[in-house]
Amino acid sequence: MTSPTPNFTRRTFALGALGLGAAGLLSACSGKEEKKPAASGKPAMDKQEEKQGAANAKLPGVFASTIVWGSVAQAVGGEYAKVTSAIERPDQDPHDYEPSARQLADAKEASIVLLNGGGYDDWVLKMASDSAVRIDAVTVSGLKKPGEEEFNEHVFYDVDTVEKVARDIAKALSDQAPDHKAEYEQNAEAFVGSLTSVRANMKKFADEHKGLTALATEPVVGYLLEDLGIEDVTPEEFVEQSETEAGVSAAVAQQAVTLINDGKVKILVLNAQTEDRTSDTLLKAATEKKVPVAKVYETFPEGVTTYQAFLEGAVKQITDAAAA
Repeated sequence: MTSPTPNFTRRTFALGALGLGAAGLLSACSGKEEKKPAASGKPAMDKQEEKQGAANAKLPGVFASTIVWGSVAQAVGGEYAKVTSAIERPDQDPHDYEPSARQLADAKEASIVLLNGGGYDDWVLKMASDSAVRIDAVTVSGLKKPGEEEFNEHVFYDVDTVEKVARDIAKALSDQAPDHKAEYEQNAEAFVGSLTSVRANMKKFADEHKGLTALATEPVVGYLLEDLGIEDVTPEEFVEQSETEAGVSAAVAQQAVTLINDGKVKILVLNAQTEDRTSDTLLKAATEKKVPVAKVYETFPEGVTTYQAFLEGAVKQITDAAAA
């Protein structure tokens, strides 16, 4: 598809190991024997420490494109996996991220590479080792139909997909560290179980709030809006253009403004991590018409450390806006 005339620039981000040391214990009163230092002058590790160090070195390594997917891997792997995420801050754009040298090395060392897929983070594929297991969330989701060109790749807001990915991570980890298969499977099921309440809350909201509509500056929470029973009235051409480098044209942006002015939009959904002329224009129109605004994220905002909190935060933003 040909990109539209760049009347609006696409996306400008607006937001801004543990080390374990061993020390010898001196205890003149207890009568315990002091450890003799190794030849290097450092205290010698006891057999338990050596055994633990060897075990840690054999743990499967998971490299995730974003902290969102990395948090899912960490929830499943627990203490029996080494998880590294490339994008951890809300001022980093997953679409065109440039990894650091350290991250390139981490990706090459990882035995499992976890990516969103669907063109969202293809740069990860260039970093991974040829032997690494690849878990592509879009592929796992089964939502993308064969030959389908226009597709909402933000599947990290589709709870079904996230649960499927968690179980796939457990399987991949179990294949590489079978001694911990039980732990991986238990962790995966515990993670899935932790999403039960937010699922129930979304269904309850959808049952009790009929006829709500939303317009989104980007299709980030499209799957979440669907689960909440909210109709997404964003013009199709707006959605398509919002995913291009050129961004949304002035004419198409005006179509969205008209929907707001005509009272056909009950909630405006903004990507809190991006700011451009289009989002500013829509925010101005929504403010003038007193349309509530929900701000959502693609990666963890400050203070959020788990997927559950990330999901619940987005749901709260939208449901609070609906109640305003």
